[in-house]
Amino acid sequence: LASTFPSVRQTAGDGGALFIDVDDPEAIKAGFQELLQNNVLRMSLIKAGQSNVKRYQADSIAQQYLNLYDEVINKS
Repeated sequence: LASTFPSVRQTAGDGGALFIDVDDPEAIKAGFQELLQNNVLRMSLIKAGQSNVKRYQADSIAQQYLNLYDEVINKS
């Protein structure tokens, strides 16, 4: 269950969270109820979240920086 704020959406990735309006208590309640009652959705979100977390592993981030540095150096 996550906020609809753009930075949160970007971090959670596609399908990694059920997005709700955190300023709406009824939306929060409905979101929790949906997660508790909908096993298929919950398992789908868990699977997507486990895949998404790989984007934030140290090796992956370091490789992204190396790729960026290579790109900058090779364009000079």
